[in-house]
Amino acid sequence: MSECYESFLFGKPYIILFDVSERRQGALLESEFISFIHVNWKKSNRINLSDEQGNPWSCDLVNSKLERAP
Repeated sequence: MSECYESFLFGKPYIILFDVSERRQGALLESEFISFIHVNWKKSNRINLSDEQGNPWSCDLVNSKLERAP
């Protein structure tokens, strides 16, 4: 589990992947309306997030699709 900084302090929230072997970074997720405070990466193609209200979200990294988790 990792903490995310709140967007009102720094602007639009992003989740960035840094490839150590290639020394390159890229945005995995950019959110216009939702501020995330926790991120958990258990599967290589999906990350789980929690917003400021504690609601669970899931992001499919293959299709770049963000949706509320059940």
